[in-house]
Amino acid sequence: MNSSEPNIVELAKQGNPKAIASLINRQLNPQGITVKTNLQDTCLQIFLESLDPPLQEDILPFIHKGMSNLGAKVIRTVRVHSCQVGSSSALWTEEFNLETFVEGSQESVGENIASTANLLGSASTRPSPGIKSTVPAKVYQVSQNSAKSSESGFRIQNTLKDALEGLKIFITNPVEGLPIFYQNLGKKRALAVGITFGIFYLACLLFSVHRTLSNLSFFIGYSRFNIAQIFGLGITQFISFAVASMSIRKMFQGFGRPEGDIFIAGSSLLAPGFFILLSTMLGGINFEIILILLVLSMTYLILTLYTGCNKISQIPDSLSPLAIVGIILLSIWFSKIIISSALY
Repeated sequence: MNSSEPNIVELAKQGNPKAIASLINRQLNPQGITVKTNLQDTCLQIFLESLDPPLQEDILPFIHKGMSNLGAKVIRTVRVHSCQVGSSSALWTEEFNLETFVEGSQESVGENIASTANLLGSASTRPSPGIKSTVPAKVYQVSQNSAKSSESGFRIQNTLKDALEGLKIFITNPVEGLPIFYQNLGKKRALAVGITFGIFYLACLLFSVHRTLSNLSFFIGYSRFNIAQIFGLGITQFISFAVASMSIRKMFQGFGRPEGDIFIAGSSLLAPGFFILLSTMLGGINFEIILILLVLSMTYLILTLYTGCNKISQIPDSLSPLAIVGIILLSIWFSKIIISSALY
């Protein structure tokens, strides 16, 4: 081990940006990623530069776990920028807050050079040869559990943030914005966002049914049964859209993967979800506004399906209109099959 190792670790724990960059570079340089850091007040800026920029879903949990384990008290937030070599603009930027682990004696954990050498996400958690670990087993186990819990919460928080960003793009620029947004997400995050959109549609459907049934005393006696049916119907529609998208993509020899089909299905159900939610809140007395919302919802549905077929599944322009019709008809047919199988 290099004799300067303890000094680098101690400097990193004090918030020294060059020492932190040195520790991260040890892990990422073999992957072709160069790291630079800059500390502004309590915010640590981390710049990742590579020929093939890493996906957010791959690199952020790694950095989040490492910085959390480091426990530099002067650093409260971390902002990560990823850019391609030779480019001055970042492909993506993400910021997160740090939570310092306080359980047990943090000094004893921090003094263990073997564990701090891997504090920035090394795949191995075993100490280096010849070094005796001073970390109590109980404290280490609690630290590991806390790290896993922190990573799970971090992923959920990022998924919600991605979904909100996708929702803004869907409202303002669905045709041009959604394909770029999908490409920047990567496979796992696109899958998570598609499922989140599907959950939003299901929530709108359940809210509408619950409010409608609560206003109709005739249905009070078995409203729970009906809500359960609608719950199943919402899931069926989401699955049917995803399967229809995949079937049409293969039929028209498009490109893509199942997570893209799920993303298309979730995005397509956003407009119907908003229509169901708003029309329920407005009530039947606002029939004219509801009619306008219906036309707007159908327009957005067609635009989203076109974007999914043409830009994400890469079906040719000449076949995209047929693909849209095919997805709608197939989704209805699949829903009918699933519902009929469940009832009979």
